[in-house]
Amino acid sequence: MRQVMDSLVALKASDFRLLAGASLVSGASRALIPIAFAVETVRVEPQGWGMASVLSALWAGRFFGLLVYKRLGYRFQAFAIMIGAALVMCLAQAGLFAWISLSANSIMAMSVSAFVYGVAAAFYFPSMFVAIPMVTTQSTRTQANSVLSMIGDVYAIIGPLLGVSLVLVFGFNLVLVFDAVTLLMAATLIGVLYTRHGVQGAQATQQPAKGGGQTALEATDTLPTWAYLGFLSWFFCAVAIGLAGAAGPTMIMAYHSATAWAQVATAMAAGSLVGSAASLMGLARRVPWPLLHGFCGAGLAVQLFVVSTPVTVWLVCLAGSVGAASASASGIRWDTLGLSGFTGMRLHGFASLDQFAQTAGIPAGILLFGISGAMDMRGPAIVGAGALALVFVIPVLVGFVRENGLREPAGAPPLTPEPQT
Repeated sequence: MRQVMDSLVALKASDFRLLAGASLVSGASRALIPIAFAVETVRVEPQGWGMASVLSALWAGRFFGLLVYKRLGYRFQAFAIMIGAALVMCLAQAGLFAWISLSANSIMAMSVSAFVYGVAAAFYFPSMFVAIPMVTTQSTRTQANSVLSMIGDVYAIIGPLLGVSLVLVFGFNLVLVFDAVTLLMAATLIGVLYTRHGVQGAQATQQPAKGGGQTALEATDTLPTWAYLGFLSWFFCAVAIGLAGAAGPTMIMAYHSATAWAQVATAMAAGSLVGSAASLMGLARRVPWPLLHGFCGAGLAVQLFVVSTPVTVWLVCLAGSVGAASASASGIRWDTLGLSGFTGMRLHGFASLDQFAQTAGIPAGILLFGISGAMDMRGPAIVGAGALALVFVIPVLVGFVRENGLREPAGAPPLTPEPQT
């Protein structure tokens, strides 16, 4: 165990530990709030339109925020944006708490809070991505991305149960207070980083990694063809993930039982954690990224296929865990490629488009499942989404290999992290 900890050189940097701490604290908000809002909306409006309204407001806020961030985010220091966004998310929850304390809760009040929260989140998470190069070296960014991914994986496992438990035991009001406090703590940790980096941190996100002024490309958000193809591929992967999240409980409980779905959900979360751990230990780096992303598309396709068929639950668990592990490992490598290969406006453009692919893809998958259910075409829709996730891996692999071969692009970190003093 000590040898493992000694190999985690990314965690030896105090600045990254602060960023990881902020991710750990703010991740509680990201994990608890969706399930807490879901439980509360059902209590306030049991027909179902209330939950749809709140979720629509949240995603509308994220879409709007991402459009604004893509145009303006590069003008400001990443830590400053994160502090402001965390405080706005804190105010959104505190404001809803104040409203509920003075008046009865309503779908309108929760929708307004969700919209404001979504706008701020659209600034916070891309800025955290942009801030990673400011607190890491090129050789440790894969580890850094893996650590941050593992934090999300752990919350994905415990978040739903913890969220429901907190709402049932302490009530929705106190969950809002808890969420506001955690976001305030995250803003405080990021504030320490801001005081350490200041203007230097702003320059780090805008200047090339190896000195000199900005080139013509670095002063624009133009990206290579393979990157745009990658965003398209990740959009369809996100559609598959969103569809699996909606179809999984419905189909598994229809074919098996609620207990079976709990087993599948746990296997998927554990698989994602395994993928993050493999990246953290450098095992996934032994596979060229084009092949790793190919495994991701194939894994998601197989996962959706078995979800749509009445096979044994253990086969569904196996396919779900493999699909989640490959998606997690490929996603970490993809983020590392962006962090190591781009600077300035190109890095901000990469971050915003990456978030947009996820923000658009996941709800699109959920909506597709709802529409296919209304049309009694769930099976073809599920299999078709898996097929698209696999098919759209092909152009990004061809484009990537054509421009870079099987090697990483210039600026990507080496397979073995450099020792840190």
